[in-house]
Amino acid sequence: MQKKYLFKKICIVVIAMHFTAILVAQDDVGQNMFSNIRFVADERISDDASTSEVMDAETFLQTALIASGASDEEIALYVEQLHKSVADCNQEIEKKAKQQENFSTADKVEQTLHFIYDTLITTYSEKQTRLDVAISDKSYNCVSSALLFMYFMKKQDIPVTANETPLHVAGNTYYIENPARIGVYVIDKNVWLVDGGFAPDAGVRILDVITKQGWTLKGIIVTHAHPDHVGGCRYLQSKTNCKIFAHGLKIPDV
Repeated sequence: MQKKYLFKKICIVVIAMHFTAILVAQDDVGQNMFSNIRFVADERISDDASTSEVMDAETFLQTALIASGASDEEIALYVEQLHKSVADCNQEIEKKAKQQENFSTADKVEQTLHFIYDTLITTYSEKQTRLDVAISDKSYNCVSSALLFMYFMKKQDIPVTANETPLHVAGNTYYIENPARIGVYVIDKNVWLVDGGFAPDAGVRILDVITKQGWTLKGIIVTHAHPDHVGGCRYLQSKTNCKIFAHGLKIPDV
């Protein structure tokens, strides 16, 4: 069954690619359908952005705005606006530092977050990933707000390390990338997974993601007993003593 399903998927992908190639080859149709899709790298993105392990603040900002689709004229305006915002933020931090004893780097980060969410972005929009739109319309999601935060941290010479987190679906529902995606449902920092990953090493990665969020794994709901859905279950249960829920006919395979 799996081989037949895989063969069907491959056929569908090949047909879709062939159909796309035909449309692109026909100038009128191809240009109309794919006019907003960029198939080549934007020449405005510098070599530093492509090769450096760590980008400086201004290269980071320019690259993020280019990737958002902003024009050169818009980028100049947004850069000027953010330079002023950083200066205003630093003034507020200096005032706070004078008022508070033992003002730490953590306090500085917290004050910066307050500034960003109080003055720069106001309205959450689930799919709003663009930095230019966050600046101009004050609407944001986890991606565009993280770009703003990262820029401010770079300007303040505060190192920030990214941790892998479950991808947000809606509310308290997430997923973790895997050959078969892992559903994550969170209630009061307690986690229930939908399936357990492809192999024991997937279980290691899943547990690492959960632990870094400060969550506790309570149970795994197994949809079916294919290897890509149950491979990490035994490891996760051995490490957390979580419960595993599966259909009675599938329990021996789990």
